[in-house]
Amino acid sequence: MREIAGIILFFMLVLMYIPQLKAGEIDPVDIVKFRQQLKNVNSAQEVQKAHIQTFSDRYMVSPGDTLNISVLGEQELEQEKILVKYDGYINVHPVGEIKVAGFNVDEVKTILAAQLSKYFIDPIVSVHVNSIHIPKIYIHGAVQKPGLYQHYKDGEISEAGNYMPPTLAGVIADAGGIKYSADLENIQVVNRRTGKKRTYNLLNLIKNGDSSQDIYLSSGDTVFIPARQNIWLSDSDFLLISSSSIAPEDFPVKVVGAVKKPGVHFLTTKSPGINTAIAASEGFRLSAKTEAVKIHRVTNSGAVSTIVIDPSVQDIVLRPNDTINVYDKRKGVSSKIYRFFLSLVGAAGRAAGPLVALD
Repeated sequence: MREIAGIILFFMLVLMYIPQLKAGEIDPVDIVKFRQQLKNVNSAQEVQKAHIQTFSDRYMVSPGDTLNISVLGEQELEQEKILVKYDGYINVHPVGEIKVAGFNVDEVKTILAAQLSKYFIDPIVSVHVNSIHIPKIYIHGAVQKPGLYQHYKDGEISEAGNYMPPTLAGVIADAGGIKYSADLENIQVVNRRTGKKRTYNLLNLIKNGDSSQDIYLSSGDTVFIPARQNIWLSDSDFLLISSSSIAPEDFPVKVVGAVKKPGVHFLTTKSPGINTAIAASEGFRLSAKTEAVKIHRVTNSGAVSTIVIDPSVQDIVLRPNDTINVYDKRKGVSSKIYRFFLSLVGAAGRAAGPLVALD
């Protein structure tokens, strides 16, 4: 790539100077300046590559895989379905055992070419992944169904031996999606091969399209999604997350009080407002106090906050496990009359003094 960029830059400079050469108006080419320009081009390319943040963007060969290997012009060296043994080695004629597990296809080609160069001049090696082991990813924390998941789909290996491993978002979706208490900004991934732990921000992927956060995973990797600590999501962030592929399709809310069908109802992420919950409860009763409906919401710390709204004025976005309490005007009036009656009785008793028992 660098050589091509250098050739292109060279010819561009030549074309720029040709008209001036004919007119005799140009000084000799500054070689030092030219080399610096070429260095700048290569540096820019390296900076662009550095933006890719993944454990591996190519499939990593693992024990249990089988490989097809061939060398251009050497038909007798063509070998098919070579098993990668449990220790990560394969047996290749004529060099013997070579470790390939933990390397991607291009790296395996380089390793094989280096070994075969002892027997052939500049061998051109081809490697194709014939079949793969089933990747296993463990996920736990704030997901609907934590556990060990196996990931494999037919046809995921291309003709060039490339394989698209499971992605972080894909594994979360397979685990039933996140819990809405999940802290998407601090997802932790431990790489099986290196033992290194890194933190990824899927909220940045959902909000800003930062695909570098949706990394490829390798078999044996562990994913942990922590819960948020007393941090409220804004309505806009909640709606973005709830409409993504890593969120459940619906969530529960509880409606109690003066509605026709109280109970737990599930709202879809497309319509998460309080009026949808009231509609799922078949509407208000005639005695309902509709102008002051209370929403009780439990925070991550276990505290309960209360919001009082008029649904006809504001269709507030609900959250999972919210409780909507619709008060009954009749019960309110009866309660007030009862308390007033008790106060009268108490006042009369105090005026009459203590009761005296008669023999």
